[in-house]
Amino acid sequence: MLGNALRRNESIAGERYGLKTIHTWPRLYPYLSDNLAKEYRAQIDSIDASTNLALVFTLMSGVGVVAFANDQWLLIVPALLLLLAVGAYRAAIAAVSGHGVALAAAYDLHRFDMLRALHLELPSTPELEAVRNQKLSDFFYDTDEEVNPGSAEDLLEGFTYVHDFEE
Repeated sequence: MLGNALRRNESIAGERYGLKTIHTWPRLYPYLSDNLAKEYRAQIDSIDASTNLALVFTLMSGVGVVAFANDQWLLIVPALLLLLAVGAYRAAIAAVSGHGVALAAAYDLHRFDMLRALHLELPSTPELEAVRNQKLSDFFYDTDEEVNPGSAEDLLEGFTYVHDFEE
């Protein structure tokens, strides 16, 4: 469930604009506003902490079953640890929801900042944006000739550089 929720976040963030989130996020992240970057990091920290707790509680529960196998009453300890693991896992899934909102907001608000930083002309229509973003995502995908053959000239056909943006 956690992996599916994280993948959904990628789909609703950049991919609705034609940007492959996995490939473009490292280039977008530096342009986030301070508040949005703090929120994003807080959500990532929550996911990490909850996931780590779920893993530790699960492992401790398993160890507890072995350690307390001879005493039926003490088996309540691993059972409680397993319940804590389930709770921590559910908390991780809940934190992924906030992560998705922050990730989508980042693309909503800052995708053009990334294009400006790359000195690329801003698109004039949503249709043009989607087509160009798909090309840009393919360009960022990999520089390995076997994975992404072609030159920058071929992959970025139709793009125009702009060096002086009007403020």
